[in-house]
Amino acid sequence: MSNASEVENLVLNKKAIIFDFDGVILDSVDIKTRAFSDLFQNFGPKIQNKVINHHLANGGVSRHRKISHYYNEFLNKKLNKFELNKLCDDFSKLVVSKVISSSEIKGASNFLQKLNKIKKFMFINTGTPQDEINLILKERNLYNFFNKVYGSPSSKEKNMKSILNENNLDISDCIFFGDSFSDLIAADKFEMDFVGVGSTIRKFLENREHFNILSFNEIKL
Repeated sequence: MSNASEVENLVLNKKAIIFDFDGVILDSVDIKTRAFSDLFQNFGPKIQNKVINHHLANGGVSRHRKISHYYNEFLNKKLNKFELNKLCDDFSKLVVSKVISSSEIKGASNFLQKLNKIKKFMFINTGTPQDEINLILKERNLYNFFNKVYGSPSSKEKNMKSILNENNLDISDCIFFGDSFSDLIAADKFEMDFVGVGSTIRKFLENREHFNILSFNEIKL
């Protein structure tokens, strides 16, 4: 971990800035936690608690993978494709409007504006479904900041590979801002510089040569 001035210098020396979305651009993690709880409320508080704990420990993993896992492991039921898609649609209805209206992580939009002015490549790499993240970004007037947006069903690792290959970027050209352990794992798999956003990720950054900020207001470009 390091201080904000070192993060600033690192950002200035990179060609491409990659962002997770929930908990990095918008303060929307709790919205999705409540949605998972609501989705499984008919199965009682014991199952709800298992779902919530797993969700919080596996931020950034797609809802398709999570919901399938919860039914398989917690309810001993295998979902067919129609059932899984229906549950994912129900989840989407619970969250989209609330995410669109959620607060941004402090300084996020200002940071994007500054990066745009100094002509950095910018990308989103998120576990949110592709159509949904496109809609949310457009509704929040953020879509045009990004050269391309990468969502699910592709994993974050596959998205990262696509970002590098499709945009002719080297790993050393990039830095990834994320808030979850899955974000950290994706960065480490590619040996990419990583900045953890918020306090939740901090425990995973101990003894690692990565960085941590609580908000983008800390970075003075």
